[in-house]
Amino acid sequence: MVRAMGVTVAVVLAAIAGAATAAGGIPSPTNVTITMTGTSRPSPTATGTFTAAAPLCTEGTFSETDNSFGVGIETLTCADGSGTFTLKTPADFSVLEGTGSYAKLVGAGSCLVDPASGGFTRTCTGAVGFDTRAPAVSGEKLTASRLPKAAARTYVVQVAFVASDDSGVDSYKLVVLAGTRRLAGSSGPGAAGHTTMKFRVRPPAGAKSLSVQLTLTDALGNTGTTTKTVVLR
Repeated sequence: MVRAMGVTVAVVLAAIAGAATAAGGIPSPTNVTITMTGTSRPSPTATGTFTAAAPLCTEGTFSETDNSFGVGIETLTCADGSGTFTLKTPADFSVLEGTGSYAKLVGAGSCLVDPASGGFTRTCTGAVGFDTRAPAVSGEKLTASRLPKAAARTYVVQVAFVASDDSGVDSYKLVVLAGTRRLAGSSGPGAAGHTTMKFRVRPPAGAKSLSVQLTLTDALGNTGTTTKTVVLR
């Protein structure tokens, strides 16, 4: 039998993954030079060939799909069939997305354009790497406080956590469980920075604990899940 009294239980959740490394958060960065030789002028569209080096492919073709407002979106297709990667240019570059071997590619740098008759050469230098880390969690606290005046056994569950990731936290899902029974939860886009949530729940008769499961997914699809259990008093 549970006594009619308030009880608070606090636990620290384990970190899902380590913090970002140096070089702007790019894991294991490698300096690279990407040289694009265009067969037409950069505006309004451009196509051509490129050369690069590991961890990228050595050569391939590129096409510029959008250059509105001075922004170029360059899709580079590797000749060896290993995949594609898309860069945002022109003065600076950043990796927007990738496919195949470059699905988790991240990176940034700067570009210089040398115009030529009927074409151009764009040389981009910077650092790239592959983000395979799940989002990191720190400073988490879970409290379960019983409401002494409630007609039934009722608790207020409060969850606080700080989320971070090299590529940005894209979505979160949090579920409060009594065994396998879902009592409450929340989900949505993004959860970077400090987040606090409160849920009012009524565990089923006989429940002796509550579990909180937190799942974070980053912009590249890396997912980390942590679960902690609170004993009800």
